[in-house]
Amino acid sequence: MLYFIKKQLGVGSVNITANNQKADFRIRDRKTIGSIIIPIFEKYPLLTSKYHSYEKFKKAYYILEDTNLSTKEKDNLLLELQSEEMPNNYISIPRRPSTCREKNVNYTINEASAHRVRKLGVMSELPNSSLSPQISHLNINSRLEDIKSAISIY
Repeated sequence: MLYFIKKQLGVGSVNITANNQKADFRIRDRKTIGSIIIPIFEKYPLLTSKYHSYEKFKKAYYILEDTNLSTKEKDNLLLELQSEEMPNNYISIPRRPSTCREKNVNYTINEASAHRVRKLGVMSELPNSSLSPQISHLNINSRLEDIKSAISIY
């Protein structure tokens, strides 16, 4: 499977331990991460708490690529980022639906996932400041069309 991924992406390396117990796929070139890997996860966002990990990874990438920061500033920002924990009430909502067509609204949003979004507006443990203005008005009574509209601009 790892060799297939390597072939499809056209970059990276596959490493297998001497006893064939573990294997991993690595991309060590930061430019490749920025030009190939990040665009893939922007187009096809993770839908679980792994999205939070991806966001931290992406922030780290941009910190490392920022030529206006000194090495010490980068180190401090990366240490701060590393210590960030996922909030207990974290709910993963990708910024843009990955499948949206004007003609035939083909959202990954269906009534079940719309219910998840509806709950955002009524979850008292979520501070209002943590919600995007585009979805903060949604509540348990929001219609599926309203939720789709809000997420399409999110």
